[in-house]
Amino acid sequence: MSVYTVHEEPHPVADRLDRAERLAFLRDGFSWPAALWTPFWLASRQLWGALAVYAAVVSAIGLALHLGGATVAQMSVAVAAVHLIIGYESYQLERRSYEHRGFTLAGTVAGKNKIEC
Repeated sequence: MSVYTVHEEPHPVADRLDRAERLAFLRDGFSWPAALWTPFWLASRQLWGALAVYAAVVSAIGLALHLGGATVAQMSVAVAAVHLIIGYESYQLERRSYEHRGFTLAGTVAGKNKIEC
C-alpha cells in the first residue's frame, strides 16, 4: 500500500476536472532513486537549495575525513550515509518545495499505486 499526499497549486482553476488534473501527488516513504542518485535526483526535482546544502555537506565531510587521515572506504561510507538520509527525507524535501511555491495540502490518500490514488 502506498501513501500519497495531495497538493493543490496556488490559484486553482474553477473547473473541477481541470483542477483535479493539476493536483500533485507526493509519495510518502523512502525513495531509492533519491538515495542512489542524490545529486541528479535533487536537480531533476529542481531542489536547488537542497542540492547546494548536499554539495556543501559532502564536501565538508570529505575534507574533514581526508584531513583526519580516513581511507577512501571510510569516506565512501560517510557519503553513503548522507545518501540514505536524503532517501529517507526525500518526501519532506519535495513537500517543502511545494509549500514554498504556494501549493496547499489538499489531503492524504492511500492505495495500491498512484493511479488508484
